[in-house]
Amino acid sequence: MEYFIDFEGVSGKEEIHERLSSALPLPSHYGRNLDALYDALTEAHEKWDIVFLHWDDAVRASGDYMDALWNVCNDAAEENDTLTVRR
Repeated sequence: MEYFIDFEGVSGKEEIHERLSSALPLPSHYGRNLDALYDALTEAHEKWDIVFLHWDDAVRASGDYMDALWNVCNDAAEENDTLTVRR
């Protein structure tokens, strides 16, 4: 399944996680932090192709956090062969 996550106009970490949880079928107990995201992404058993849109908007709003988010997503994709991420 292909999931598009649009970061246009995003204003910070809370909104980033709101958009992630709105776009992805994350578990109800998703903790809205990078550790919880990693857990959810590595536990997914369906084919997930995540496409981030307007990545630069989020970088302007949250800088280093977006680098950490990208690293978490890539680490999860290495762990889970049913996951791909693109921006």
